[in-house]
Amino acid sequence: MNTIIYILALILIVLLFICSLIVIKFFRNKAICELSTGIKKEEFIIRKGGKYSIWIKDKRYSFTNIRDLRITVANKNTGEKKSLEEVFYRYKGLGVIWRRVEIYCFQADEGEYIISFESDERFREFIFNTTIQVRKYISIYKIALVIFVVQFILLIISILLIIIFKNYN
Repeated sequence: MNTIIYILALILIVLLFICSLIVIKFFRNKAICELSTGIKKEEFIIRKGGKYSIWIKDKRYSFTNIRDLRITVANKNTGEKKSLEEVFYRYKGLGVIWRRVEIYCFQADEGEYIISFESDERFREFIFNTTIQVRKYISIYKIALVIFVVQFILLIISILLIIIFKNYN
């Protein structure tokens, strides 16, 4: 009977490890490019074609109107401007001082790109602590799937804990 409890405990630890790996891998979405508002444009390289998103990182509750930035993304070699789609569900990353808000997404092939914004100087002075970030796009379906998988693993963990505690006593 003790061997069954040890095996269940081992399965429990493995499931906890898998659950934490899923969450860490999913939310580790580093910025490909970061453009400060003091600079008008920045070059970046997309190594794998796909969908990418534009985030604004600023001090909490300091940003007013994102459309005043007039952000553009263009292919450096061809000059083709990418059409920016507004994100239906805006993801937010909140910290103590800083926040990130996803505002646009765009489709891009691999290559070199330029991100810029054409806002006037008065507006850029007003938002001096703001940066624009380009990140890999994560769809809401992937987020829902990750949440479902994590909840399912946690359900299995709780069932295993109940079995262990019932058999241990």
